[in-house]
Amino acid sequence: MDAAWQQWFLTQGRKATTVMELVDSFCVEMKNHGLHLLRANCMIRTLHPQLEFMVYTWQPSVGKRVDISDAARVFERRLHRMGPNSVEEFLVSHGHVEEEMFLLSPFYLSMRDHRGLRMDPSSEEKGAYPMLADLCSMGATDYVVLPIELQPPYTGAMSFACSEPNGFTDAQVQLLEELQPWFSICIAPLLVQSAAYVVLSTYLGRNPASQVMDGHIRLGDIAEMDAVLGFIDMRGFTKHSAQMSGTDLVEMLDAFFSVLNEVLGRFNGEILKFMGDGALFVFKLEDSELGQRCADAVDAVDALDGAMNELLKERAQLGKQVFEYGVALHYGRVMYGNVGAPTRLDFTVIGPAVNLTARLEAICTRCGMGLVVTPAFASVVPDRFSSLGMFKMRGVDGEMEVFGRKREEEGQ
Repeated sequence: MDAAWQQWFLTQGRKATTVMELVDSFCVEMKNHGLHLLRANCMIRTLHPQLEFMVYTWQPSVGKRVDISDAARVFERRLHRMGPNSVEEFLVSHGHVEEEMFLLSPFYLSMRDHRGLRMDPSSEEKGAYPMLADLCSMGATDYVVLPIELQPPYTGAMSFACSEPNGFTDAQVQLLEELQPWFSICIAPLLVQSAAYVVLSTYLGRNPASQVMDGHIRLGDIAEMDAVLGFIDMRGFTKHSAQMSGTDLVEMLDAFFSVLNEVLGRFNGEILKFMGDGALFVFKLEDSELGQRCADAVDAVDALDGAMNELLKERAQLGKQVFEYGVALHYGRVMYGNVGAPTRLDFTVIGPAVNLTARLEAICTRCGMGLVVTPAFASVVPDRFSSLGMFKMRGVDGEMEVFGRKREEEGQ
């Protein structure tokens, strides 16, 4: 490898901020050195609660998308335009290592044996490797797969295909082999950074994770903000816990919270904290109008009811325990940031508005309602709520008016 390549890795390669950017820049630089690629693939086995692999497919144009009909575990794909080129990102869930598509790919051999492979897509080998048949149909004449050496739990490999009449030269293959350790050095910090954000967002939530990644990690690093708050609680949890095994109880909670998380994500809401059988969630205002965010919160609860009904039907059909729940919504000012001790911090929201939201949810059971809101929240979207009367709540001085969904006849 010449000095020009070393300089590229120390400058352009090291400065890449995403894997897509690194893969594209790397392939473009190979073209500048005379290696005209038909396609390149980077496959990384990663650390993620949902994903087992991330795959990045580079092509020198924004052309036909890759056929992945045989990969049942691919649940999302994203096409990124990188100037005249494209990088298609595939998110692959756990279990892909057991799929036939993976077991019959050269990637499996390279990653298992930690060795490079070179294959002719037009040879008889294509019968054993469907990927080679696909490349042959595209006009590929040579195919090289090389392992990417990473620290566990990461493993990976990268492949290169060309359509030159005589394929890669031996010198080009040797260069690819020499470049891989340098590529590994450049991609490793990007993977660690990505995993750090994934782990933080999984345990803290997306917005808190972004705050932490941006350096807001000091004890007492607090900001005040206005937010739409929600609290949801599963009813009868004590009874359920006495009647169910621990495994079944956890499975029910996981199903409950998974539906909640999915629905909130659709409305730009976020679970901020799990509290036993309940959860505190938030809709940050940021640049959005208060009226719009309150409406979003109500729409999210409506969508949640629909999704939960489907879940409960499925559980009932399977003979599993069903449940009820209540939701409270409020709007107020909160303190958002780091609370705790120097070596054990929690990124959360605190303040009277949070306490009030949690206390309010208990009114659902007393009123036989699935959703209740505070006067502050109801005043923002008055066409959707009507008064349920005055109620005394634990920890709240005096009585407070509580509002529920306006009945259809009241809106006429």
